[in-house]
Amino acid sequence: MPDVVGLSEAEARQVLAAAGLGVEALVADLRRWAEASLAESASGDGPADAALVGAWLADWDVYVSDRRSHSARLRAAGDDTPDRELRFLLVDMAEGSTYTERMDGFARLNNMDRCQVPGDIYGDCLMSKLA
Repeated sequence: MPDVVGLSEAEARQVLAAAGLGVEALVADLRRWAEASLAESASGDGPADAALVGAWLADWDVYVSDRRSHSARLRAAGDDTPDRELRFLLVDMAEGSTYTERMDGFARLNNMDRCQVPGDIYGDCLMSKLA
């Protein structure tokens, strides 16, 4: 998680933007790895595996979009912007849980714990440090 304690709001926003770029690079790497792995795999369910991996990567795309929206809200925020408008929002809710829970479940099920959603901007985590 990026450490923003003691940073100005502008510096903290830069840290968040840099972290967002890191997540985007991670997603690009995951996509390349998945495509190569599925193409070379002789085991597994072939198209069924590809569909599951594709859905997981699609969730990552939504997450990246949500991070970009969050970053834009932070950049546009002024001193009088209410805290509730600075929270990280998830666009898609599915079957009673968030898509990020679905993403993490897929990563855990496939022994890819390091491929879980980073916890750097959930809830009030980042913005409470800016206040």
